[in-house]
Amino acid sequence: MILFVVAFRIGGSLAVLYPIYASTFIWAALIAWFAYDTPITRVHVFGWILLILGMLCMGWTAKNQVSESPSVSTEATINE
Repeated sequence: MILFVVAFRIGGSLAVLYPIYASTFIWAALIAWFAYDTPITRVHVFGWILLILGMLCMGWTAKNQVSESPSVSTEATINE
């Protein structure tokens, strides 16, 4: 969580940082499975799928917002 806050302070975008943070739930379950033999059920897998779909939606939205941003025209500077 401290790294999450630090990343925000140095200019990180929510659309990039939150999917990374959300993936910690998947990693925690996998580590528990390997380290403690905690069973992974269908509900866990369904939750992972929902998390991954949410991460993809956030990434897709962020990509579209960047591509729709106004850009500086290079033609104006060349003609001047």
